[in-house]
Parts: sequence; structure tokens; C-alpha cells
Amino acid sequence: MAQQPMMCQKFSMPGLLFGFHKVYFDMQASASVTKWIQAAGVLLAHGRCRAMTRLKLLKLLYIAERTMIQERDHAFLLDRPVAMRHGPVLSGIYNLIKGEHTEHAAWADFFEADGDLVCLKSEPPRGSLSAYEIRLLQRIADEYAQKDPWEVAQETHSFPEWRDNYPGNNSSATIPWEDIARSLGKDDPEALANEIVHERRLRHSLDEVNP
Repeated sequence: MAQQPMMCQKFSMPGLLFGFHKVYFDMQASASVTKWIQAAGVLLAHGRCRAMTRLKLLKLLYIAERTMIQERDHAFLLDRPVAMRHGPVLSGIYNLIKGEHTEHAAWADFFEADGDLVCLKSEPPRGSLSAYEIRLLQRIADEYAQKDPWEVAQETHSFPEWRDNYPGNNSSATIPWEDIARSLGKDDPEALANEIVHERRLRHSLDEVNP
């Protein structure tokens, strides 16, 4: 089913609205939040309309992370995956979008809520993303451009790591990285999960340098 048209908000390129320092992301955001904001920015900026439902944005970010693990044997968003009622999400990004994250102000510099929509106010810079990560996000945006948010959510219900960990009753539970690796048919899911945990620790050390 084709996605319904959305109202697009006023949009400005980096620097035009927020000044020179915003181009270089001088916003006191941690390394993790900087990466998440830039990834969401790529997804929203790639389409014709700079808006997407919160549900679809969360699913596409999870799918992008899962695809990175499948193709490159490592994670790039390094956020904690959680099994929730409508499928898997990355928990920190979920809280960021909801306004319940301590660094929500950094998010609000570039995005705003309009009901259930996440709207792009100004395109974030992309310096924390590799060229491959940007292409991956754009590929995911293209692949799911014509899909309804609920179609995307339903697709994530087919992921074994969600089925194995969702506790039901509208509650939630952490999805172990090993379960994601196993669902993707990796030869040594435990070793890959340990590598991702190590990457997360390194990212968190950067967060502490620039909290």
C-alpha cells in the first residue's frame, strides 16, 4: 500500500538557519546522539517530503542497523535494540524522538514533531557518517519509500530476534546482539556480539569526552 502524502515543513540547508557552528555540529551533543541525528537526517532528507511518521523512522533506523550487521559484521548506530509491541526499535533514539532523552535539545535543533510526524527543520551535517553508511541509509529510504508505516512494522515482526524476545502484554525487552547475529545466519553470533559490545564501549567513551 502506498504511503499517504504528508505535509512538509519549511526546510533549510545546514548553516542557513543555525549558523556556522551548526555546520560542524558544535552543539555539545555526545558522539552517539550526533550519529543518531545525522542518520535520521539522511533518511528524512532523501525523500521529496522532509517528514516521516515516528513509527516508520524508528523501523528504518533499526533496519539500517540490522542491514549493516548483515553486510559488514558491525553496527554503526550502536544503540540498545529493544523488542516492543510494534516491532524492534533502538531505545535511545526512541527516547530522543519522544523528547525523553537528556540530549533532546540537540535533536530539536534539526527536527520537530507535527502530531505523529517527525519533520526536518534543517538538514544536519553528515561528518560522523561514513560514505557507506550514508549510501546504506539512502538505499533503505528508497527501498521502503512506497510502504505504509504499518507495512514496515509488520515486516519487522518477521525478524526472529523480535519474535524470540518480545514478552507480549504491550511490554518490552532488550534484544541481545547475539540474537540479531544468529537471525542473520552469522557463523559465530557470540563473537560478533562481543565485537559490537566492544564497539559500544568505545562509543560510550567518546560520549563521556563530549557529554
